[in-house]
Amino acid sequence: MLFCIGIISLIVYFYKAQKNTVGGYWKNSIVALMILLANIPVAVTIVSTVRYVVSASTVVFENQSSTKVEDIYLSEREHVYEIGSVLPNQTLEKGFHFQSEGAVSYSFTRNGNKYRGIMFGYVTGGMGSSAKMIITKSGKVEINEKV
Repeated sequence: MLFCIGIISLIVYFYKAQKNTVGGYWKNSIVALMILLANIPVAVTIVSTVRYVVSASTVVFENQSSTKVEDIYLSEREHVYEIGSVLPNQTLEKGFHFQSEGAVSYSFTRNGNKYRGIMFGYVTGGMGSSAKMIITKSGKVEINEKV
């Protein structure tokens, strides 16, 4: 919108300057046009960066138990994200850009047993959220989700 207003103002300036024989109006018009055109990629970059940052989801994996948590995966409708493992009494933080709408589930292995559950009840592609998964000393899984 502002770009259109700038172009219209530039056209009006150009015709009025030409009509009134203002000296140097060509140079001034070209400089103003270049400034307007330079703002397009800058604006696109800013909007893209903000969109990318806002859509990021953060997941913290905290292993308070005395055994290693292995083969941690997050999965949504069409994507699976491999996290790896978390050693005893360690914390791992990862960022994601979920693509689908719906639940995000987790799975991991601890002491040879496979655990599964829901990390996020519902995510929308493009909207970030955060959660913390805590594996307690007793092996219980706690999920603290923030939207």
